Amino acid sequence: MNKQLRLIPAVAFGMAILGISTLANAEVSLNVPEATLVAKGAAVDMSVQVTCNSGYDSQFFSSGTLTQRTGNSTTNAPLTLIGNTVTCNGSPQNFDVIGVVVSPGKPFKKGVAFLSFSVSVFNDFIPGVDSGVLQQEIQITK
Repeated sequence: MNKQLRLIPAVAFGMAILGISTLANAEVSLNVPEATLVAKGAAVDMSVQVTCNSGYDSQFFSSGTLTQRTGNSTTNAPLTLIGNTVTCNGSPQNFDVIGVVVSPGKPFKKGVAFLSFSVSVFNDFIPGVDSGVLQQEIQITK
């Protein structure tokens, strides 16, 4: 009986630790429906929709690449996200992303491209880093 009484606080403590871990791992989701040509294909512009649920204003880092087949080769552009703070309240928030063709690549054109993009979100209140990854085909439009 005495062992059972000591076990209850240990189990409660373990569940509390797991609860903190769950809060720290608030999911980050990304959505990018399409991209638009800029400067006759020298760059593309797109809107990235970021959703997270930690309940705090958070900082984030992002990285990504857009790749499109152009003739017998491919065109690549590293993606730069404009902004560095997201409010993680479960509501989707849009951020502009620009991708400039890496020289000596050919210009982007209308059509299908492959997007690889990731965002890592962190804040001062909940330890850990939450992240989201998106790898999909998207449509480049004019």
